[in-house]
This record gives sequence, structure tokens and C-alpha cells, in this order.
Amino acid sequence: MAYFGRGEAQSLAAGARSTAPERVAMQILGALSMVTVSQAPADGLLELVSFEMQDPEPDWLTLLQSHVKAQPAFTRTETGPDHDKQFTVTVEVNRRSASATAPSVKEARRLATRSYVRRFLPNAIPATRTKPRQTMRPKPFQKTHPDHDRAFQWAQQAFEVADAGLMSQALTHRSWVYENQGLVAQAQQRDYGVLATEGSEALTNLVRHHYALNTLNQTVRVPASAVTSPALPREVVVELFDQMPVASGILCSQKMAISPDIKEDVAQAIVGAAWRANGDRLMKRQPATLAKWIKSFTPTRDPATLLQEYCARHAKATYSVDFERRGPQHHAEFRATITFEMDQQLRWHGEWRNAHNAAKQSAADSALNLLLGAPSTESASPDEDGQALLRGMLLAELRVSDPKNINSAKEIASGLLAVDLLASGKFSEYLGWAQLRTQLLPASGCAVADRLTEYYEAVLTQQRRDALQQWVVAYLPTRGVEQPDNAQRVTSWWQGEDCARLALLEDLLSSVNDADLTDGVLDYIERQAMTVAKATQLQLESIRESDPQGHTLTLRLSGAELANALDPIADVVDAAVGGVTWTRDTQSLSVTIPNTPTAPDALSRAGFDAVEHARKDPWLNDVQHELREFLALAERALDDTPGPTPVQLDDVLAQERALVTQLRTGG
Repeated sequence: MAYFGRGEAQSLAAGARSTAPERVAMQILGALSMVTVSQAPADGLLELVSFEMQDPEPDWLTLLQSHVKAQPAFTRTETGPDHDKQFTVTVEVNRRSASATAPSVKEARRLATRSYVRRFLPNAIPATRTKPRQTMRPKPFQKTHPDHDRAFQWAQQAFEVADAGLMSQALTHRSWVYENQGLVAQAQQRDYGVLATEGSEALTNLVRHHYALNTLNQTVRVPASAVTSPALPREVVVELFDQMPVASGILCSQKMAISPDIKEDVAQAIVGAAWRANGDRLMKRQPATLAKWIKSFTPTRDPATLLQEYCARHAKATYSVDFERRGPQHHAEFRATITFEMDQQLRWHGEWRNAHNAAKQSAADSALNLLLGAPSTESASPDEDGQALLRGMLLAELRVSDPKNINSAKEIASGLLAVDLLASGKFSEYLGWAQLRTQLLPASGCAVADRLTEYYEAVLTQQRRDALQQWVVAYLPTRGVEQPDNAQRVTSWWQGEDCARLALLEDLLSSVNDADLTDGVLDYIERQAMTVAKATQLQLESIRESDPQGHTLTLRLSGAELANALDPIADVVDAAVGGVTWTRDTQSLSVTIPNTPTAPDALSRAGFDAVEHARKDPWLNDVQHELREFLALAERALDDTPGPTPVQLDDVLAQERALVTQLRTGG
């Protein structure tokens, strides 16, 4: 039984279209495949639904362009509510047209082109095979270079592939096949192209399986910023090739150098041959060269992937990419246009580049720079397209945010509405983010500011409460849970360091509640440093400085390791306050509490007001009261030599539960 959110469940019950069941099915299949380290679950499910492999459809647009002289013209319209839009694309060539409707522009365009070809150009469609093509087992070449024999024999042994002809094929380039057609026909061989295609998929799956297991071994809650499906760029696969002694054994034209493209293809082809021979066993039993390379793999994220993740996290949206072309065939240039699938169609144009992928990455990179506030060398303010993108993304983020349903860690990790900058005290960066967007709002932008304030207050307050709750509970004797050995736990706790940590926290909360937060924290740290100085009988140097960025306290105790002595103090301050910067030296320590800058606009005020509200959370007073009562009871009960009576022990445990209840009330 799958569990869906309330809104998703209602949509499914009403018969609305949804991709949620498909995603859940793929998650189940992925879990089964990971646990079994096998494709057997997928094979079983395909057999259960009587799946039959179909010939892939042709590229309908390429097919159309190759059979008409005029350039096809596309138009599109959209209908339906924002959460369930339908796009209709019409393709027109030579006064003939065909249309199709789909949930995405890309799919509607493909279907419209297919409809046109089937209706007006049926003879252009390639014939479909009715019988499976018979394959012949390749054999090693009879007359080749000794280096080739040594190379494929090494690959056979390393990857445990008994089929010598298959591994020989993995080292055969198409140029050599063209120049030696007689030998190729005699050995029933071909070039490595098909093996490289299969190996590319196999290699990607091997890396993703390893990466998924490593990530899940660390935490079952995968961070929002984690790369869940890492891509394998060419240079990474080339590194695998360079670790295999096969370069001299590649069969290719004598005039051809072993380029990075060939290295990538050969590495993939060798893995493809191993996958054909070993299947699932390659997941469990890998050659040392391959296993070492997979373990050393560090996923990289290109701009297009980063933009995709940004849209998913910030706006629950996707984007599609279309290309323009200019210039002659031998020197063509391409420009990518990114269309963001949100409430309104937002488009962003990239720079002209000499390849499709380069154009796509250029467009994604410039869009990210704008959204993330990276400085632009072209102009101080965004152009019309840039303003539309910033405004549309801001409104989309506001719709996604829900102050009533907050997971502070998730919200901060995703960076929604730049709340991560406020949480980490990067106020100047937040100021830049807010000022860039304030100018895009109408004069009556108070509703947006009010919504932001509510969201920021909810996230920042919850973050502070969650952090303090986890910290305090970790230092309690029973963690608020009934234990059979409670008496022993309480006694050991009183004699250990955990009790002292809680006393330090109570002192800090008392200092903060009695004064301004900045002064209260700095007074507390200075007071604890004076205690260390008194114990060591050394002179403490203390300097306070203030500037527009914040307030700094610098402490120095010559002859003593002050930073190490104040480690518990820093731990307490970080848990209760957060956003504090520490600079450490052996004998000195500096702590800076950032100021919230003067807010010149409504969006900036929304963020900085929320920071001040979280700092003055009245919940902290309640926690401090319950903690003081708990420590006082414990002292009265446990300071006596005979030990606590059963009644005193019950009182201590009852007060501990009251403290935990107060913590969880705000958590």
C-alpha cells in the first residue's frame, strides 16, 4: 500500500492524471534492485506484464526535415489550470499542418511531428522488422597486431570474459573495420559502437548503484543538495581507460590518434562486453581496476543539472530546452532557449556556442548566475527577460513555501527564498538577494513581504528550537524515557560532565534573557573566560569592538590554551544561539555576532525582522525556567552523601520529563 499526501491522494481518487504512482513503482523497483544487486526484479516485473521490446521510434523531426525543403514552423498554445496544464503544438510545412496535445511542450512537439509524417509522408517511415535479427558470435581476428592480442587477452582475464571475440570487438574502431572488410567478414566481427552504447548504460548504473549505497549507508534522509543520479562526463571515463593497459592494442586507422572520444568508447565497450558476459555478477564481483575507479568517483554537477535541482527544490518546476541554429553546416552555431514550466511561460536565452550541449550549459549557467545573485559583467540590473525570470521564480517560491508545515532542516538545505543565508548569518548576501527582487515588485508589495516574514520566522524559530531540543536531550540522564536503571543513570549523570554542560546552558539562557542577545552572549563568554583565568592564576586580556558588520569579543590568556578550555562554551553558544563566528588561536579566541543591517526595502526588512524575532523567542524563557528547576532539584537530591531517596529521585525524573515536554512543545 503506497502512502500519498492528502492532495495527491484526492487527485488520484478523482481520476486525475498523476506521475506519483509511476514514481512510487520506480522507487520500489529501485529498492529491490539495490537489495538484490540484480536486474532480476525488473525482469520479473516485465515478464509479469508481458512486456515485449519494440523497435525505437525514429527521430520524427529529423525525418521530416530530410524529406521537405522548407523549414518546419511550430506554434503552441496552452490550456488548463496551473497544476495541470496541457500544451498543444502545431507543425506546419508546405501549407499542411498537424497538431498534438500533451502535458509538456517537448512531448506535444514530438507527437505533432509524428502525426505530420504519418499523415503526409508515410513512405518516409522506416520499415519495422517483423523477425528478430539473427546474430553470429564474433571471433578473434586471424591476422592482427600482437599488441591487440595482448590487450584483449588482458581485458578477458581482468573482466572474466571467456568470449575472446567479444573482447576483441571492444578494441576495434570503425576506421579499421572499413579498411579491413575481408578480415572483419571472416571473423563475423563489427566495430565497438554497439558495445560502447551498452557499456555506457552499464557503467552509469554501476556508478549510481555504488553512490546510492554509500549515500544511504550514511543517512536514510538524503539531503536535498545531494546528487542522486550522477552523470559520467567523458573525462571521468577517460580516467578509467588510462588505468587499463589496452591503448596500444586498439585497432584503428594507422593515421588516427587515440583521442579522448576513442578512449571513452573503448572503456565503455570493454564494460559492455563484461556486462554481456557476466550480467548481474558485475555488480557483486568487479575487476580491481574497475572497483578502484568506481570508489574514487566523485560526482560532478554541470550547470544544467544544478539548474534542474534549483527548479525542483525552489519552485517544484521543470524546464525544457529548444535550440536555434545559424551558420553553414561546417561551422554551425547553436543557441539554447530554456523554457521554465511554471504558472507562466518564462524563457531564458543563452549564448551562441558551437555544440548543442555547450549551448545548453551556457544558458543554464547564466540563468543560475542570475537566480543566485552572481555579479554580472554586462549590466548592473537584469534585462526584461531577467526581470521576468526573477519575478516568476520568486512568486513560484512563495507558492511552494508553507509556514504552517515547516521542516527547518529541509527548508534551509534547499535554500528556499534565501532562508539559508539568514540562518547562517550571511546578512550582506541576503541583502543583495532581497534588493535585486524588491525592484521587481509593485509598489503595493506588502503582501509579499508579509508572506516572507511569516515564512522566515517559522523556519528560523523552528531551527533554533530543534537545535536546542536535540542538544539538551542528549545531555539528560534518561533522555526523558523511563529506564529500569534510572537511579544509576541519574547518579552517574550527576558525577559526570553532562550535568555541567546543562548548567552552562542555563547560565547562558539566563544571561541572554536578562539583556540584549548580543551583550548577553558576549558577557557570558567573557565571564566563563574569567573563570578559566582565575583557575590558572593568569591575566585575561579582553577587547570588545563594534562595526557595522557586528560585535566582536577578543580574549587572550598568555600561557594557557584558552581556545581548548572554552570549547564547551562554544558548543553551548552554537546550540542556543547559532550564527556566531569563532576565530581560534592557541592562547586567544575571538567571537563575532553579526549585526542585522539596516533594511532599505520591504523584502530586506522581512528577513531581518524575522531574525530578530527568532532571537527573542519567548520559548527560550520557558526552557530556561524548566532547566533551572530541574538542576535545582537534582542538586538538592544528589548533593547529599547517602544519595537520593526514592521520593527525591521521582521528583528529579518528573522534572526531567517536564523539561522534555517543554522542549518538544516548541520543537
